[in-house]
This record gives sequence, C-alpha cells and structure tokens, in this order.
Amino acid sequence: MNYKTLFYSIEGQGSHSLRFWADSAGKAYGPKERSKLIGGIAGQMQQLETVLAELDKEGWELVSVSVWTAFPCTRHGCAVLKRPN
Repeated sequence: MNYKTLFYSIEGQGSHSLRFWADSAGKAYGPKERSKLIGGIAGQMQQLETVLAELDKEGWELVSVSVWTAFPCTRHGCAVLKRPN
C-alpha cells in the first residue's frame, strides 16, 4: 500500500487567508477558499469531499480524517489516504 497525508493549509494571513488541502510536498488539491468563522468546518469538509473525488480517479481512498480548532479560531486538519501499489 501507498499512503498520502493531506493537511488543511493556510496561504496568507488573517481574514484574507485562503484555506485548502495540500500534501506534505506542498501540492494543493481542490478549491482554495477564504477563511470563515461561521460554517468553517462544514466548508472544510466540502473542500475535502472535492479533493477525495479528484484523488479517487487516481485510486486513492480515505483511511482517516481528523479536524480541530486551535486558538484563536484557526482550523486545522489532516486526512490519510491509501492506494494499492
């Protein structure tokens, strides 16, 4: 099995930052969206759903996902994917 870890990443600062899922090499997947306070986790999951549909075409499948919020309101997350060799 091959494994890939995606991280919920930030580009920019403050309320104008863009949020997206990226791998450890820094390759971004799916849409980049502005950070938001209300509905942020739902938006984060919608972004991940788009990424998973994209990566499914390459044979990747979701193993595990974890999201959390750190002070003051920054959302984080990681998703582990796998595919056969």
